[in-house]
Amino acid sequence: MRISLIKNPRGVAAAFFMMMIPLFIALIAGVLWIGVVSISKIRLQSAADVAVKAGAAAMADSLNRIANLNRELYLAYLELGRDLTKDSQQNLDAAKQRISKYARVKEGILSEMESLRSAMMPRARSIAQLSLSSLIGEHEGVVETSPEIVLSTDSLPDQWSELGFDFITGNSFVDPEAWESSSYNALRFIRKIRRPDSWIAVFAKKQVVPLIAHRSGQLAYAMAFSAAKAFGGSLECHAAPDIERCRYDAEDRVYDHLYHSASIPLQSLN
Repeated sequence: MRISLIKNPRGVAAAFFMMMIPLFIALIAGVLWIGVVSISKIRLQSAADVAVKAGAAAMADSLNRIANLNRELYLAYLELGRDLTKDSQQNLDAAKQRISKYARVKEGILSEMESLRSAMMPRARSIAQLSLSSLIGEHEGVVETSPEIVLSTDSLPDQWSELGFDFITGNSFVDPEAWESSSYNALRFIRKIRRPDSWIAVFAKKQVVPLIAHRSGQLAYAMAFSAAKAFGGSLECHAAPDIERCRYDAEDRVYDHLYHSASIPLQSLN
């Protein structure tokens, strides 16, 4: 004879189900919690990627503006050379006026280049920070850039060129002794000293607010890291593409004279 200790199986199932409800709720809450954290992480990473590319694009824009100014400097040098050689019978004062005009143009260009260079990194950081804040609101984190670029006027021997010119010392155009010669050492272009390329990095952290109260008592954060830099470009080759070293690189490919932004792996930062 079988003796049943369970007089009402339905009641036992109901009791078992009631005991499992907290577990089900905990599992659902855990799934929701993981989902919220994951979505927050994805959104934060996307925002960091956008912000760092915006900063790198600002860096590339500054470098391209410097490159175009460098081109203007080279064109001013070419104009001075043409002025001095096409009018070989000018007097010394006329030659000095042409040189003085070039010197004013050169100093103005160099001053503007330096202003762009010194403002490049702060501008890139500001744009990246503004972009990040507009996408994710309040957050913790930093935007870093390194290293500062260096512009040089004397790191290459062909950056300077001595322009010669002849002039008449008197009213006679017949007497050979009335002719004299002189020269002027003119700056052709500047260059960016080769060193580790400047980069910008974003490290962002944002608190995650749960949909269901989190019982652990610990705050949860989504974190994101991203980095980019301005690639390509050659200040001197954009200015003077006719110089020998600018025609082809080591692999016989034409130089890219302008800069553009691109993401880089974090481990490549130095």
